[in-house]
Amino acid sequence: MKRIPQLMLSASLFLLLSLPLHAEKLLMENEVDVRRFGSKSLYVMAGGEHARLNGRYKIADSRGNYQEVGLSDGVKDGACKRYDYKDRLLSEASYRDGKMEGAFRSYHQNGKLSREGEYAAGKQQGEWRYYDDKGQKVTVEHYKEGKATGEWWRLLTVTVGGGTGGWWALFFDMHPDYRESSGGTVKVEEVSSYRGGEHHGRSWQKVVDGPVRWERDYENDGTYTSREYYPNGKLELEKHLKDGKLEGHFKVYTKAGVLVADRVFKDDALQHETLYWESGVKQYLKSYRHAELDGEFKEWNEKGELLTEGVYEGGAKSGLWKTYVPEEKRLASEVSYEGGQPHGQAKFYNAAQRVERQGEYVHGEKNGLWKRYDLAGKLKEEVEYAMGREVGRREYK
Repeated sequence: MKRIPQLMLSASLFLLLSLPLHAEKLLMENEVDVRRFGSKSLYVMAGGEHARLNGRYKIADSRGNYQEVGLSDGVKDGACKRYDYKDRLLSEASYRDGKMEGAFRSYHQNGKLSREGEYAAGKQQGEWRYYDDKGQKVTVEHYKEGKATGEWWRLLTVTVGGGTGGWWALFFDMHPDYRESSGGTVKVEEVSSYRGGEHHGRSWQKVVDGPVRWERDYENDGTYTSREYYPNGKLELEKHLKDGKLEGHFKVYTKAGVLVADRVFKDDALQHETLYWESGVKQYLKSYRHAELDGEFKEWNEKGELLTEGVYEGGAKSGLWKTYVPEEKRLASEVSYEGGQPHGQAKFYNAAQRVERQGEYVHGEKNGLWKRYDLAGKLKEEVEYAMGREVGRREYK
């Protein structure tokens, strides 16, 4: 028998030792069916008997992206890594009986860490951290059995310009030094508090080293009080929601901090509204029902002097309406309404606070006898109407 040359034996041994103990089997995505099996994903061979896969596999798509995964009786078990078509690592995780377990990491295309955290029985657990492609931490989240809990933190970058306006444009207008030093971008911090997967407690957003933009005090996701601020720190609006619907006062302020609107809601429906001039003086008082004006109505001028008062029903004027001449501190008219039209007795007053004209309306038309008086109260004219058409006239000296 010939002896195997020593060189060939060494080479064969080297090749044998170089092979992985558990070689990965290469499959294309179209060779594998992934099916839902309860809460798990089940990997089986496509076509034929749909045999469940076992062992280590490299499963690739038509674009060249692939995952290296361990499968036991068709479900993921052990290490799993995903790569793109350039062999860049995208994520790495571990599985136990089809559920994520232990450390998880994902990566940006430049290789920088993108996200890291822990899983327990397939649910996020503990602290999770997110990074931008430069390696800066931008988000921290906390979980308990897959539900948001504790404090969450985010760092945002807002670029002002190119369509971004509103609050941010106003912020730069009020803080020109910040615009010059920041190059047109704003770093924003956002903190939220959670309990059992829902918002609970104080959440807020503010410019880093700058003013608060908004803050909310939560009972749960749908019930909270929200306050929004102008870039100068003044309160802009305050509202309360209950079960996702507006409830109670909704107040709006000017940049100078003056209240200009106070609206009262019940079950998301507007009930009352008080509007103010920018001086803080009342301008309107309105009442609503089913989104229509209904109830008391008043209007004031910028000096706070009453101009008009009356009542609405179903969006239309109803009952007695009064108008005033505030500069003369007197009543100007009293007119009855029905269905939004003058209907019933009407009186108009002169500068001497005496009746100048009086008569009756029927569905918006003058009807019957109308009288006109002079400043001293002496009768000067009588006109007879038939549903808006004059049918007779008498004048007095």
